[in-house]
Amino acid sequence: MQVDLESRVALVTGAGRNTGEFVADRLPDSGARAVYSDVLTDEATAAANAGDGCVAKRLVANLTRAMALDLGPEGSLVKGIAPGSILTEGTKSLFPGEDSKFRDSIEKMIAHVPPGRPGERAEIACAALFIAAPESSCTNGHVVVVDGG
Repeated sequence: MQVDLESRVALVTGAGRNTGEFVADRLPDSGARAVYSDVLTDEATAAANAGDGCVAKRLVANLTRAMALDLGPEGSLVKGIAPGSILTEGTKSLFPGEDSKFRDSIEKMIAHVPPGRPGERAEIACAALFIAAPESSCTNGHVVVVDGG
């Protein structure tokens, strides 16, 4: 997907690895300047392991809306992406296969996703290109969910 993002700046959170890095690395191909952002702290890891990831995602969605309201009058658009389960080198061993660590629970989870498969990094990158494109200039304060439904 080719989109003209000349003079656009994209802040990519989670850009230190996996899908975030994949997306941030591709934005300059369309002319955007990518700002890599990541928080890799013991507290964040502990929160994710404790199941607080849903709370963190809700906070990001609320922050996206609040920033859009605050910055919109100045001409800045704020948008986000909420990826579902994404197949990466780091998650490959989790998904069904001969060497899957959690085969049964992952198969149950994927059974509830209409495409019946995890997402791919390229699908997240396409969502990023869409929300960064000039043609989506009326989209503001929205978090695009890319989770297969």
